[in-house]
Amino acid sequence: MIDTVKIDIGMQLSQQEIDSVPWTDIKEDPNTNTVFCRLFDTKDKSVPRITYTYKKDSEKGWMKVEVSIPHYMYGSNVYEITPADIKHFYRKLRKHLAYQLRLRLSDIPRIEQCEVEKLHVCHNFKVDNHLEAYLRILSSISLPGYKPTTYCAKGSRQPESVIWKQGKSIIKFYNKFAEVHQKDKSPDHAQHLCDAKGLLRFEVELTDYEMRQKSSHRLVGELLDPAYARKILKQKLSQLGVDQPIKASSMESMLDLINRADMGGKSKNALIGFLTRMKFEGEGACRRAFSKSRSSFHSHYNKLNKLLGTDKIVFSDIDLPPLKLKKRDKKRTALT
Repeated sequence: MIDTVKIDIGMQLSQQEIDSVPWTDIKEDPNTNTVFCRLFDTKDKSVPRITYTYKKDSEKGWMKVEVSIPHYMYGSNVYEITPADIKHFYRKLRKHLAYQLRLRLSDIPRIEQCEVEKLHVCHNFKVDNHLEAYLRILSSISLPGYKPTTYCAKGSRQPESVIWKQGKSIIKFYNKFAEVHQKDKSPDHAQHLCDAKGLLRFEVELTDYEMRQKSSHRLVGELLDPAYARKILKQKLSQLGVDQPIKASSMESMLDLINRADMGGKSKNALIGFLTRMKFEGEGACRRAFSKSRSSFHSHYNKLNKLLGTDKIVFSDIDLPPLKLKKRDKKRTALT
């Protein structure tokens, strides 16, 4: 239920302590006299990314750590963490920071008492062969106040991810198998790929306001709460209307609506021709066919949407089950 978290550790390092750390890279901004030190593993994304920023002319410094908790605990976010994993995560991260920064464990603040800067909550829906149909229908959904964007697979019209953005509020669905295939470089790539088959990934990036509604000081111990993550995910699914049975019009039902519409035969034939071209040649080809009269394309498209009661024309011959959260199927063994 919980994935990426960025935490303000709330500790200062002395110059001697800074110099003792084998930073991956160090950059300095001479204009602001600020130094940026980063420590991460270039080959393993499961390793937490540590950043320490400080002013050369003062003792002020900021320690941040960003990590995907499922990657850190299980080697991949194909898997989801359990409530029992949270305390293990706190202990593991605290030991990791002490080791990497060459400090005693007692020098590292308790993780649950630190402040959250960024939080992503998530769920993997096992939809199997319906994955492409879900993404097609999701790409047709508009959310008031949000800007929707659909990304398709290279050389294809099939949606691979759908994102809605409103400021810093981000909601997304995507093909988890495709993402693992493209980005997973771990030694367990084949197993992760196998386990990602048929997974529709759902992610929500929370805003500062949403986090403070739960925890006024955005404390890790209050925000890394699986029950809270579940509540947020259910709210967003309800906002999108996908927690109810999902219906999309088949070509046959669309044609039937056009034929029963109160309009002249010439108008019906024009819409049927337009719809048929959309179905068999795709929206891009249809736009090109109407390139000399852009207003004509939009006129036909808008008439169809009004007639069908949709925001976007999506072809599907099946009704899909609602997307509802279920309990985690099995416990995995966390990495040590």
